[in-house]
Amino acid sequence: MEVDHGPPENAALRYWYDKACLNMAMFQPPVNPLSYRLSGLLRHSKALRHTLQCVADAHREHFVAANLTQALQERNLAIVSLQAEVARVQTSPKQQTLLRTMILASLVLCVSSGWLDPSGREFGMEFLFGVKSVIHMLCDSDPDDAFAFYVLGLFLYWEAFSSYLIPCSLQQPPSESVLRAISRPPFNSSVHPVTGIATTLCPLLTGIGQHYRRAVETRTPSLARQQELELRLEEWRIPEGCPRQPQLLDLAERYRDIGVIMLYQARAAVAELDAVDALLLHERVLSVMETLKHVPREDPLINWIGPFLLIAGSELPATCREERRLVETSARRLATWTRIPAHGRCLEIIRKVWQLRDIGLGNSWLDVMIDQGLALAVG
Repeated sequence: MEVDHGPPENAALRYWYDKACLNMAMFQPPVNPLSYRLSGLLRHSKALRHTLQCVADAHREHFVAANLTQALQERNLAIVSLQAEVARVQTSPKQQTLLRTMILASLVLCVSSGWLDPSGREFGMEFLFGVKSVIHMLCDSDPDDAFAFYVLGLFLYWEAFSSYLIPCSLQQPPSESVLRAISRPPFNSSVHPVTGIATTLCPLLTGIGQHYRRAVETRTPSLARQQELELRLEEWRIPEGCPRQPQLLDLAERYRDIGVIMLYQARAAVAELDAVDALLLHERVLSVMETLKHVPREDPLINWIGPFLLIAGSELPATCREERRLVETSARRLATWTRIPAHGRCLEIIRKVWQLRDIGLGNSWLDVMIDQGLALAVG
């Protein structure tokens, strides 16, 4: 895909390229795909330009609600521009370029919804569903460029780690076009800036998150679905063509552990786990804690520990004092690195679950979140 020289860059965009983009990938600039290499595409999309400026302005203000006037103005401009681009994408002579920028703008608006919402109730569901309604247009073109690689992986990751926030009545089936796309290179052979080498695991995590949400809402067992997900998770393998870097392998296996933990949590939402299953769950939680110990300081990789803290860390019993301290320390590091207030809210939920568990109650993090009317996306 040809990249044109972009429009003049203002201070907000330069701030995005140097700092704010670190919240969206595990690589530092200039290798980060949302850093300076993105500049040439901004001439094609006012929506993307306003979206990046919105997040940059908010990040610079540490997402403090009282200081977000400029950011929210940019967000409104982004949404208006996005609506115009959606209206003309079908007839655009540069349809594939516009489609890519439109999808990325929608995804950044989606992800940043929770960053900008002090109530903790927004996670960008309407933007996620909007992307899902058009992403087949990208996948059906058999894309193999770096930009399509990034946006598809970001979509899969965010769909996975917001799946349990979507009420049962609104859950959607997977996109067959996306599933076909990720079975081919580069998705089954390259390191993704968001998902690492676990891109092909994300649709399965989405299914598990939806299953867990259904269990919490209905308190009704779905044994066939539970067994199907357990088997698929056990059989999942890192694609043969992917690099075997130890840190990436470890991250992928911990994502698998998160899936296993949510399946145990889904079972516990319906009936108390027996002693054997409780022990197996605890072993998975400790595996995740071991990985947390080795996440480098001041490194974008820290962006990906949010699900580990909430989903696994909330399961730690009072006897695991060292691990609980690790979760609290890691949560504070994550909040400092990203500047996102929602991570502090997640730590409050974790502590609430610990309090309930310490007095013998079995409430999970998702129980607490739903009871409090929250929808915190922690990916």
